Amino acid sequence: MYTIHAMNINRMNLNLLTSLDALLTEENVSKAANKLYITQAAMSNSLNRLREALDDELLIRSGRKMILTSKAAQLAPKIHNLLEQLNTTLFHADKFEPKASEREFVIGMSDYMECIVLPSFMLYLQEHAPGIKIKIVHLTQVLGQELFTSNTLDLFVGLPLNHDISQLRSEALFTDSVVCVANKKHKLVHGKRMNMTDFLAAKHLSIAPQGEYRLTKVDQALTALNLQRDVVLTVPHTLPALQVVSTSQLLTIIPSRIAALYAGSYKVNLYKVPFSIPSVSFMQIWHAQMDNDPAHAWLRQALKNSQK
Repeated sequence: MYTIHAMNINRMNLNLLTSLDALLTEENVSKAANKLYITQAAMSNSLNRLREALDDELLIRSGRKMILTSKAAQLAPKIHNLLEQLNTTLFHADKFEPKASEREFVIGMSDYMECIVLPSFMLYLQEHAPGIKIKIVHLTQVLGQELFTSNTLDLFVGLPLNHDISQLRSEALFTDSVVCVANKKHKLVHGKRMNMTDFLAAKHLSIAPQGEYRLTKVDQALTALNLQRDVVLTVPHTLPALQVVSTSQLLTIIPSRIAALYAGSYKVNLYKVPFSIPSVSFMQIWHAQMDNDPAHAWLRQALKNSQK
């Protein structure tokens, strides 16, 4: 006879549940041991512990075989289903069904990325995941992981990290070169090419992210040549820069994709930059906590697919 104990699941060795499932399924200690690849002695020990914990014989001898007690018969399907659900939860997460999903994702990006990425991305979503909702927040750079860990942001699309940040992942989305932009009636630019003399003689508009005080890549490249441009206006956004250039004698340098997209609308001319500036890789950045989220993984792949 076993003493009745007030059981708390937190105090029970949950490893015994797999032994219990095997015993109730096989109704035989030896077969249950073989099923779990343990010795018969180990399974017998588990059975004794289970009998004490559940205050029931669980298996009783009837002739030459063992049969389940009434309580064990009631427990058998419930324990088996419980372990199946646990296994599915831990190791076989539900697949993400984009066509049926209505999940909202918050993505940080600059105005430049909005213009370049969103048209093709939203077209892709309309076809493959029409119920998904996207919320864009203006963000030019990722400086830390706080926006991700506070669940303010699901994904960032834009410039690479300035330095490694623990737990942040990144992947290249596309690369872009830069071009020089000038008013079609600019007094210093003649013909279809721009030379260094004209470039340095002009006044310039610089585009730098808000709060960014370091030299831009343009100015870094000039500094390496012991040269400097005459910057008279610095703005944080690309489209206002195009508007200003279209109505002034200022030059600016912007990524070629957005330049090609809006050159006609703003009535400006595009020129090859008369010195070398490395192409820029634009990234998608996320927190490691989202690595195994199937919906988030789908989102990242969808972004890549939409930009091909």
